[in-house]
Parts: sequence; C-alpha cells; structure tokens
Amino acid sequence: MVVVRADADLALQGRELSIFNIVTGSAVLTFEELVDFIEHRMRMSHIYQPLLIRTLVDAGGTATLRQVAMAFLDRDESQIRYYEDRIKKMPLPVLKRHGIVDRKGDLISLSVQSLSYQERAEIMAICEPELGAFLKQRGLGTWDYRLLETDPVPSDIRYQALCDECNRGKSNRDDRRS
Repeated sequence: MVVVRADADLALQGRELSIFNIVTGSAVLTFEELVDFIEHRMRMSHIYQPLLIRTLVDAGGTATLRQVAMAFLDRDESQIRYYEDRIKKMPLPVLKRHGIVDRKGDLISLSVQSLSYQERAEIMAICEPELGAFLKQRGLGTWDYRLLETDPVPSDIRYQALCDECNRGKSNRDDRRS
C-alpha cells in the first residue's frame, strides 16, 4: 500500500511529491526507475536480485519471506536434482511395489482408473492429515538431514587458522635460512 506525501529531502532532489510505502515508510520507485535499476545499475553475482524482483512483481508487489524462498527453490537446480534422486530412491520404489504408481522414464503416474474431480479432492484431503500427523510426530526432525550446518567452521575462524598455518610455515622457512 502506498501514500503520496510531500518530502523536503526528495524535493531538494528535484521531486515535488514522493510516493511512500505505508508498511515500510520508504520511498517507492517509479516504473522507469525500477527498469533503469534492472537494466543499468544492478550488478549480479547470482540470480537472486532479478528473481526476487520478478517474484514480488508476480505477487502484486508484496510477498512473505516464505513465498520468496519457495520461488527461489523453484529455480534451484541443485535442489530439483536432489529431490529427483530422492524420489527415485525412496517413495517411488515403495509405491511401485504396492501397485500405487508406475514409472516409464521420467514419467510417473498413479496406477488408478481415471478419478473424478470429487475423487481427486477426496484423495488430496485424505493425504493432508497423513502429512500433518507425520510432521507433528517428528517435527523439525523430519528435515534434520537438511538442517545440518553446512559450514561447521565459520569463515573468519577458518581464515584465521589458515593465516596462522601460513605464518607458521613462513617462520619455519625463515628459521632454516638463518
């Protein structure tokens, strides 16, 4: 949500009125300013900036952190590949053994006759409490293997250790020269 108000600081920059976001209180860019930023001033080391902007535009200008994270996940090829592998190893063989699914190459299908809209809705409604009960029982433990710290030694400590090791090697070389 935005509100238009006069702002002395921006008036000094050649703008009489400025649009402000009511939620954050910060100035709102014009369409042209946003396009200029994206095309000329944005510097990228990864896809994050344009992906965040596109996600917010797609959501009408505002999204929760979780919605943005889901959009990032949708573009994270490493996560997609991880889950492709995970699906092949775990639920797919189990459900195939029970005659629930069939697989031909990358195509997976339910081994059930055609379902009506109401039957599909009912199956989805039956699955939801199963998911909920499992997550309630296990909590974050469900995802423990994914929540482990991937960088167990903070970079500043690792850097200091490398510098100490490097300096120790240097002093050993200096001692040999003497």
